[in-house]
Amino acid sequence: MVHERPDSKTDVSMLSGMSKAISNDIYTMPTSMTASSFLMAFIVTTASIWIAQRVAAGKIKKLSLADTLKTRE
Repeated sequence: MVHERPDSKTDVSMLSGMSKAISNDIYTMPTSMTASSFLMAFIVTTASIWIAQRVAAGKIKKLSLADTLKTRE
């Protein structure tokens, strides 16, 4: 099975359509996406997920198994 890359015209037209639908007087969505913007989005997303997982893991480690099993909700 061969996966073909979607036509870049389709990508640009979809981004342009989303930009027109979302943009208003207060907020404007840019239609150009650069490699640096993708890299920044990846870094921010990865860091946010990592921080959230560390916070959740810390809270889970503080739970007492016996107390947790006793509670009924």
